[in-house]
Amino acid sequence: MKRRLFELPVILTCFGYRPEYVAEMMGMLDSVREHHPAWPVMYGRGPAPGHDDETFEVDSPGGTFHWRLPVSLNLDGTTRDFYKIVMMKGCWMSQVWSNAAGLTGDVVRILWMDADTRLNGLLDIEVDPEAEVVAGPWWDEEEYFDGKGMIGSGLLLFQGTRGGPVESLLDEWSSECLSRIQAATQVPFSHECDDDVLTQVLHKRESVESDYLLLKLERRKYSGWMPAKGGKLLEKSLVDHWYISEKMESPDTSQRDWPPPEEYRRKAAVGSRLPGWIPDWGPDDETPGGSQ
Repeated sequence: MKRRLFELPVILTCFGYRPEYVAEMMGMLDSVREHHPAWPVMYGRGPAPGHDDETFEVDSPGGTFHWRLPVSLNLDGTTRDFYKIVMMKGCWMSQVWSNAAGLTGDVVRILWMDADTRLNGLLDIEVDPEAEVVAGPWWDEEEYFDGKGMIGSGLLLFQGTRGGPVESLLDEWSSECLSRIQAATQVPFSHECDDDVLTQVLHKRESVESDYLLLKLERRKYSGWMPAKGGKLLEKSLVDHWYISEKMESPDTSQRDWPPPEEYRRKAAVGSRLPGWIPDWGPDDETPGGSQ
């Protein structure tokens, strides 16, 4: 029997790397706690003060601890840094899964939300609470993976049992993301993001296995990308995505006045003028670039 996510215990997780993303993450956590105050939270801040670039300070229901990425980031102040940082997501999620024992009962259930997302109501995703499940907003245009579609990683749900198919999938995603971080020091440089890698893992497993369920969520509802015309907001979603990546992806964009202030984002009305930098995205335009 299916149940909606807000009726189930869920571990909410995220990390913020660098002060701008940490501030974004705290706003996201506040927006989720407003609607799901009972959900346990496991989140990371990096780099941890007094530690190297690969170490996070992690707040969890069991207390605060430090966790270190198992490969070197080799940050160099270029656009490569952004893609290395977002690639940490696969490894982070695998670690959260490993540290989630007992927090959601016999079935592990973890939810990632990007630091720059904001939740505007109860998360109503319907799942069989005992099933092996991966869920995320889905892009199904022909250009994505030869028409097979692509998952967006601004919101991701992983549910399953210890040693089950979803745990195995997470381990594979983690391994592939770590290999991309190491390869990012080489030339030519790939602009793949963590969601590209997760999509590749999902498509590969879909072709040989049927022991987990992939829920392809409606992207406008669960990954709203703030379409605007004439500088005015055209719509809002259950999950708004504010794309701080448009500021943080490159040193060339670091001075953009974006995203808007927190108060505006939480209370913005459709038709209101968007403060700060934003191109004229239409409701059917391509979603902006990758995000953390």
